[in-house]
Amino acid sequence: MEHTVEILKQVYTDKKPLFDRTCGNIKDALSIFLSDQQIPYLTISSRVKEFDSFFEKIDRKSYENPFDETEDFCGIRVILYYLTDISKVIQIIEKEFDVQNNENKSDNLDVNEFGYRSHHFIVKIKDRWLESPNYRGLKDIKIEIQVRTVLMHAWAEIEHKLGYKNKDQVPNDLKRKLFLISAKLEEADNQFQELTADIGQYKKMLVTKAIKEGSFNSDEFNLNTFQALMDYYFPDHERHLVGAADLFNEYKALEIPIHTIVEYAERIKPLVPYIDKRVYGEKSDLKTHQSNIMSYALLAFNPKANRNTSSEGRKKIIDELEKLAGQ
Repeated sequence: MEHTVEILKQVYTDKKPLFDRTCGNIKDALSIFLSDQQIPYLTISSRVKEFDSFFEKIDRKSYENPFDETEDFCGIRVILYYLTDISKVIQIIEKEFDVQNNENKSDNLDVNEFGYRSHHFIVKIKDRWLESPNYRGLKDIKIEIQVRTVLMHAWAEIEHKLGYKNKDQVPNDLKRKLFLISAKLEEADNQFQELTADIGQYKKMLVTKAIKEGSFNSDEFNLNTFQALMDYYFPDHERHLVGAADLFNEYKALEIPIHTIVEYAERIKPLVPYIDKRVYGEKSDLKTHQSNIMSYALLAFNPKANRNTSSEGRKKIIDELEKLAGQ
């Protein structure tokens, strides 16, 4: 047995650089895929299975060809915010990888059971990827990809700490508490998704109303009305959610009413092509983010706005915007 362990460890050591490279490449690829599809995520993490864990699994599973039968030397975990984004990530995985197996762990639960919820995939790299230097030599390596929401992940971590895998392992006095916690987390996942849909409908309603009336009007100034305002005035420019939230706080701190913000948007709108060219260059097709446009408006049109943190190049653009706007 000692000789067997030594041989296995040597083979594992020889293969580990391939596992490390696979994990790093797949993690980076998934980050790009999700960013391209504008799918928000909390984390994409990776890990290479340690030898001790690998050897324990061989003994437990009675593997005859352990390096062929072990499917999770490379593990990737994608943690998302919203339930509906899981299906989007599943589509990406099915399109971009050679899927060997997939399983929705929720399907294993009866209606009266609590437990682990997550989507698991065993994939391999498609042949066309192997032409790239980064993927050469990785043809036969299997990768486990787990996809779950933040709340699914919270349950998985708590479950791991408690050590319970099913209801038969739980003392009767504690079962009801675990059922309630599991149900509440699942319900919260659904409610967060409903809330996201409601926010989207609210912003869409504001934009539709503004298009119909020919101007943006709202009795409230909050982050959602601010984003809807930018969607209305700058529909061809990308959102930047963090930038929008930070800029909203700046406007709020200066106690600028929403009708004044509408005025700023109307004044800056004809100057947006100029901003795009000044920021990215005459020959560039890139466009300034919506929140950056309204940041320029704030700095150019409001004397109380703090320009001191702006770069010299940005200050020059602000001065030019003041002149162009007739200040």
